[in-house]
Amino acid sequence: SINRINIIKPMTNTIEKGSASFEYLFDESPHIPGALKTFPIPGLSGAWSNGVNGLQFSEEMTPQGLAVSEKYIFVSAYDPTKTVNSVIYLIDQNKSELLKTIVIHNKAHLGGIYFDEEHQELWATGDWKHGESVTIFSMEQFENYDIFDGQNLKPLKTFNLSSSPSSFLTVSGGQLFVGSFDVNKPGLVSVYRITRTENSTDLVNFSSKPYLDEPQEYLSNEQFVTIKQNQGLAINGSDLLMSSSYGPGKSILTRHHFNESEYTNGKFVELFPYLEQIVLQGRSSVYLLFEGGAKQYRKRSSRIIDRIIVADLEQLFLGAKDYKRMPEIEWEYILYD
Repeated sequence: SINRINIIKPMTNTIEKGSASFEYLFDESPHIPGALKTFPIPGLSGAWSNGVNGLQFSEEMTPQGLAVSEKYIFVSAYDPTKTVNSVIYLIDQNKSELLKTIVIHNKAHLGGIYFDEEHQELWATGDWKHGESVTIFSMEQFENYDIFDGQNLKPLKTFNLSSSPSSFLTVSGGQLFVGSFDVNKPGLVSVYRITRTENSTDLVNFSSKPYLDEPQEYLSNEQFVTIKQNQGLAINGSDLLMSSSYGPGKSILTRHHFNESEYTNGKFVELFPYLEQIVLQGRSSVYLLFEGGAKQYRKRSSRIIDRIIVADLEQLFLGAKDYKRMPEIEWEYILYD
C-alpha cells in the first residue's frame, strides 16, 4: 500500500538568491523495485526566477519535464500562479549538485524536455500565441547563462505545431514525438522527422498552406493514440514507456514493444501519485520524475515523492501486470490542415 511519509524536514525560504532548494523533504526514501539511486527534485521548497519586478522568490514552482545527458540532469518547472517565468534546473549528475537555475523567456508549462547528446541541444514543449510549439535551446546557452544578468533565455528555434497539443515530447531515431494529455481519453502523439544541415535544424512539414504568413505552422503526417492521462513518453529502440497519472491516486508506468508507431498491449506497474516525465537511459535504467511535492499538490497527495528516482528497468517490471490498450477513437486533432 501507499502511505504518507510522516517524517518531514521543515520547509525554508532562506534559499540563496538566484538558486533553488535542492534537498530531500523527507528522511526516508520511497521503496521502488530496482531503485538504483535518487536525486532531490529542485525547487520544491522554493526557487528564484524572473517576474515583472526582476528577480523574485517563488514557493509555487512545479516540476514537469525531465531530461538526462551523460553529465547532467535537466528538470523544467513552471509557476501555476503565472507570477514568475518558467525555469530549467541544471544538475551535475555525478556530484548530485544543483549547478544553476535557467530562467526562460516565458511562462510555458514545459511539460516535456529532451536532451540530444550528439547535437548538444535541449528540446522543450512550449506555448505560442496561436497554438502549440516546441523549442530548441543549446547546451552552450545553458553553460553561458547567468541568472544575475537579468535576462530570460530565448530558444534558438521555435516550431509552431498544428497537428496536436504539445504536452510532452521525446526524440528517437531522428524523429520528434510530440504528445497530448487528456483527462478522459487517450492522448495523441504526432511524429515529425528531423532534418539537419551544418547550421540548422528543421522538421519535415506536410502542411499544404502557403507560407505567406509568419510564423510557419508544422503539420505531421504520422500519428498514433497513446494511453489515457498520458504524462510522458520514452523510446529506446523497440522499447516504449508511457507514464499515466492524474490527481492523488496511483500512477501507472506501461512498457510496450514499439515499431514505427505501432505498439503491443504490453505490461504495466503501479507507482506513486503524480508521475510526470520519464527517461530511458540506455536499455537498462529509467529515470522517474514526480510533481506531487510541489506546493499546489502537497496536501492532496497520498504519498509525496521528493526525489528523482533511477531504477533498473527489468527489476522495476518484475511482476508487472498485462496492459490492455483502450480502443482507438476519433481525435479532433488528427491530421487537420
